[in-house]
Amino acid sequence: MKLSYEDDYALKTVLDLALCYGKNAHIKDIAKRQDIPAKFLEQLLLKLKKAGIVKSKKGPNGGYMLSKPPEKITVKEILEVLNGPFAPIECAWNKNYKTKCTFFSNCVFRIIFEDIYITVNEKLEKLNFKKLCELQKTIK
Repeated sequence: MKLSYEDDYALKTVLDLALCYGKNAHIKDIAKRQDIPAKFLEQLLLKLKKAGIVKSKKGPNGGYMLSKPPEKITVKEILEVLNGPFAPIECAWNKNYKTKCTFFSNCVFRIIFEDIYITVNEKLEKLNFKKLCELQKTIK
């Protein structure tokens, strides 16, 4: 399992917004704090906005902010916005996949990857941005 730059930047962006929850943040400020190219960040924020993770406000006091409290946003949610289900192989999460694969019923790898999928997703679901903010404050 490997996260892309987009995944990394999205997680950093949401963490940044969670750390200043309740206030508007400007793209240039987020980009500088998180070392994310501003043009890339702009596109990323549009995806997060479309998914209902962030909202924006125009004007001199405008910017971006989380659309819900940090404790209501999980790492799993962010990764799924960008990539869909977070699984090593499709048959681990898609039970309809058995119609595509003749080995579905007797595949040892499906069983192993399904277990990995369940374990990883449970952890990612429990990891919300309030917890990450608390952790971040202990390492600064």
